[in-house]
Amino acid sequence: MELVSDMHTSWSIYKMGVFNEMLSEHPQAKQDQKLFSDLVAKYSLGDWGWNWLDKAIHLNHDEYVWIFLVAEEKVQAASIIYHPKTSRFDGEKIFYIDYLATANWNRPRPNFSKQFSTLGTKLIAFSIDYAMNTLGYRPGFSLHSLPDAESFYSKLGMTAFEKDREKENLMYFEADVEASQNILGLVQ
Repeated sequence: MELVSDMHTSWSIYKMGVFNEMLSEHPQAKQDQKLFSDLVAKYSLGDWGWNWLDKAIHLNHDEYVWIFLVAEEKVQAASIIYHPKTSRFDGEKIFYIDYLATANWNRPRPNFSKQFSTLGTKLIAFSIDYAMNTLGYRPGFSLHSLPDAESFYSKLGMTAFEKDREKENLMYFEADVEASQNILGLVQ
């Protein structure tokens, strides 16, 4: 819980700074909802409302696995996977990425250089390896994507199914065996 608490605090403070930077550079966004939404995507703030402490309390069961990528004594990226989930491709057991995020200092935004790159891909690859070698599942996983991340998951070779009304109308994606193996190959 201490790791989650430290992560939540440092990420929230930094994210607030990015948010304030965005509004300082674009004050008209306060009155223009479309511009505000576009800037939230441009500044990689789509997960603005995520509360990692709440998640630690509510997603603290055997079906959930928390994965952290730590460098320079800080959590740089985190994911929460749920298992088992049934694959839409073949009915086999896979895992589901409930949440995946990188710290805002590792995300693209205007006039900024990320501290670390490819952390999301590395977390996904680690999760695939974990599911295969610890849980005994075949390669494959699914998730619901925030709108800003849909192109990222498509580039990874995941299949987009449909928007899910029960999950905030987010697009449902699944990686089959081939896409999962390709993701593993990206980080080796």
